Amino acid sequence: LYLNLSNNQIGIEGGIELARALYNGNQSRTALQRLNLSSNCISDDGAAAFKEALMYNDTLEELCMSENEMGINGVVALLEGLQHNDAIKIMILCNNLHSLVDKEMERLIENTCDVLRKNSTGLNGGRLEVLEMGNDAKSDLFDDGLSDIHSRNLIQAMSYFDAKNMKQLVNHRFRRLTLPASGIIHGHTNNKMARLLGFNSFYRPIIELY
Repeated sequence: LYLNLSNNQIGIEGGIELARALYNGNQSRTALQRLNLSSNCISDDGAAAFKEALMYNDTLEELCMSENEMGINGVVALLEGLQHNDAIKIMILCNNLHSLVDKEMERLIENTCDVLRKNSTGLNGGRLEVLEMGNDAKSDLFDDGLSDIHSRNLIQAMSYFDAKNMKQLVNHRFRRLTLPASGIIHGHTNNKMARLLGFNSFYRPIIELY
């Protein structure tokens, strides 16, 4: 089932009600598989409600919430909800994050890494394949590219050692990641991104850093 409600002026309250419609208590209350809520001014408060929905809904496979006037708090809330979800395959959050400062980018990378570890390596049984958070326009603040530690953390998230079971878990399903406002990508980061792609079993995975 596919529901497209993009450009419907849903707003914060409408977004909260839609999120509540996706679950009841600790279980799903809908058979909906694809939901497009782009361009609806849902904002951070609405995103917080969807965090709860993602934690309990187990039918939704695709969620698009691009261009919803969310800041770092809203996007991180969705990423936190995604860490507890084993059904989502595609999440699109483009054109929400603009002019990120360093600490905000660090927070985004940290939560992105948590999602990749838990949803793409099999720790949670997650099926995430696509996570898009890029923008059409590059920020003029975070213009030094991803730092060494940012890229290293992303690499480690793609190949994760499960200490409990004493085995290396490698990403075998993730195929597309876009990040906002990362500026120029320097040579050493390119090399690290190449290593990251090497962990992935897809023929042409794509990682874009705007």
